[in-house]
Amino acid sequence: MKKILLVLLGVINIVCVEKAGAQSFTTQYDTINATYHADQLTMYNNITNISGSPIKIGWRVINHNFPASWTTKEALGICDNVLCWQNDNNRLTGGDEFITNDIPAGNTEEQGMFYLVLVDINSAASGTYYMTIRLEDQSGGYQKDVSFIVNKWAAGVSNAAKADKNITLYPNPARNTVNLTFNPGAGVKTIALYNLIGKNVASYKVNNGSSKMALDISAVPSGIYYVRLQNAEGAVIATRRFTRQ
Repeated sequence: MKKILLVLLGVINIVCVEKAGAQSFTTQYDTINATYHADQLTMYNNITNISGSPIKIGWRVINHNFPASWTTKEALGICDNVLCWQNDNNRLTGGDEFITNDIPAGNTEEQGMFYLVLVDINSAASGTYYMTIRLEDQSGGYQKDVSFIVNKWAAGVSNAAKADKNITLYPNPARNTVNLTFNPGAGVKTIALYNLIGKNVASYKVNNGSSKMALDISAVPSGIYYVRLQNAEGAVIATRRFTRQ
């Protein structure tokens, strides 16, 4: 599998490319690789400003081989510190440029938020696919290409679907606490809470061998939220929705 991936990287030429000049930002990864299991995959590659002054980052998709079913408005989203952008009218895959809000020097994770989301691509063809996005400092011109590689296996080869059936969330609606029960063998390492526009509002670590978790949501505003159970690689094992009263 490693040899196949290296060949793929060489053929599609998606190794990180940086434009000469003063480096003003970094990303968590040059290339991020993850496996889609069920419901949703979120791949974080947040930006850190190292320039000493606020910067804005322009970004656009420059290359990809995602199947058509992965690039619908409902399936594909790319999120920055402004909004989660959907691919309506092919504005993501068509090369449109988007610009972040100011990212201050020494920014927090939220201020430099950048990630790719794929939702409900269960019926799409199996395989390994990529998307390369160009990031560019709007003031200094420093430029970097980052790539997202997604593996999707044929139905039935992953235990994620089985794990998903063993997850219970209650009560719903909830006020101050949401309880989750899950199979301790499912590999759940973190639980993340997102609002309807895809913003992460809380994260919780799961102790090894745990089969239940009580999430404190007392500080979360009223509304509809998604709970994502993730494994050690950050891949989403299952998603549940609830209403905070």
